[in-house]
Amino acid sequence: LSIREGANAFLTAEYKILVIFAIILFILIAFGINIVTAVSFIVGAIFSTLAGYFGMSVATKANVRTANAARIG
Repeated sequence: LSIREGANAFLTAEYKILVIFAIILFILIAFGINIVTAVSFIVGAIFSTLAGYFGMSVATKANVRTANAARIG
């Protein structure tokens, strides 16, 4: 439980900064290149964020199981 809470706290803090960065880059790309490229950037950022979230979720579940097995065994 502590492992999952720590991972979620880390992701929340990281994604707060990432959202601001992505919005700034979206605006710069939209005006500097074009809106299609900017939207493509945001879609990629969203999928990357989801991959990070799901990866962290799977990793923390595995760590919880490992820690529990080490404690019992």
